[in-house]
Amino acid sequence: MSRGFYNEPGDYLRSSYANRNQTTELDKPDIGFALVSGGDTLYGAKLPSESDPITGVFTVDQMGQPADQYLTAFEITDWNTYHGNSWRNVVIEDGIAYWVGFIEGRTGYSVELLAASVTDPYDFTVYEFDITSIGKEITGFNSTIDADGGYVLIKPFYEGEDRSKVLVYDTAQQSAEIFDTGFYITDAQLLYLD
Repeated sequence: MSRGFYNEPGDYLRSSYANRNQTTELDKPDIGFALVSGGDTLYGAKLPSESDPITGVFTVDQMGQPADQYLTAFEITDWNTYHGNSWRNVVIEDGIAYWVGFIEGRTGYSVELLAASVTDPYDFTVYEFDITSIGKEITGFNSTIDADGGYVLIKPFYEGEDRSKVLVYDTAQQSAEIFDTGFYITDAQLLYLD
C-alpha cells in the first residue's frame, strides 16, 4: 500500500454529473461516492476497487456535492492480496477516518487498519496485526466496521456459520481482543464508555 495526496476528488469520483454546475444529468442514481456521518459534519468517501484503487474522504455540502479537495487519500496496491470485503467501509470518529483490509496468510488472517486524520493530512497511521486463533477457521468478514474512543470493531465470520464473535482493536494499546457475544450478529455498533 502506498500513500498519496490527491487534491481533486472530481478527478477520481465516478459521478453522474458530467459538470458539477449542471444538475440535469441525474439519469442514474449512482453518484459515485458513499456518504459517511462524522458527527456534525457530513463526509463522502470514494471507496476503492481493483480498477480504481484510490480511496479518500472529503466533506459533502448540504446539497450532496463533494468538496474540491480530499481531506485524506491513499492508493491500495497489491489489490489481489486482500480479502474481497477489504476497504468496503469507512467510519469517521473523533476526527479520524478508519478503513480495514484483510490479508489471508498461511496460518490465518492479518489485518491492516488505516487511521487518517480528517484535519491533518500528515497524521496517518497503519496498524498491522494477526487475528488471534480461536480454534475455528475464519470464513469471511462483515464489510462494515465501527469505531469509538480509539477502539475499532471488526466482525469476522467463523466456520460452522458462527457469527457470534467481534474483534475489538485498541489503537492506543495496539492490541486486539475477540469477544464471543453469544448472539448471531448481523450488525453491531461500538460504544466506548469511559
